[in-house]
Amino acid sequence: MLEDPGINTVDITTPTLLHAPMCVAAARAGKNIHCEKPFCLGLQEGLAACKEAEKHGVVLMVGESYMFMTSIMNARALIEVGEIGKPQQIRQRFGTWVENVPVPWIQAARSPMTTVAGAWIPSEPSAPASGGCSTIACTSSLLRSGRVPDE
Repeated sequence: MLEDPGINTVDITTPTLLHAPMCVAAARAGKNIHCEKPFCLGLQEGLAACKEAEKHGVVLMVGESYMFMTSIMNARALIEVGEIGKPQQIRQRFGTWVENVPVPWIQAARSPMTTVAGAWIPSEPSAPASGGCSTIACTSSLLRSGRVPDE
């Protein structure tokens, strides 16, 4: 597939331990990359994959769809221009689509949660602790608002 000139983009949906090597291979083959989350096992793997994509002039995108929600983009814009100051705590709840879904883990997501530095803490004593990498990625994005990690 990587050798096929008719393919310009790959979607990596494998187990996480394969994400970095597959991203690097795809970048070296000149393919744009959409990689499912979580992106990599660690920061160094992720940085190496990003550098390889940049070196070969391809787009590498992680499937963090919540990052493009209007509420997250508006919050990021307000933070970046200094309108609301630096966040110290972020409370998130995404949509009402979970309200009537009879699946236990989805029902757990209905509980208000507070995210502090990427850790989920129930906002109410009776609330179950739950969360996922999409909401943690959004929180991380808002807390660092435009900064990239140091190497």
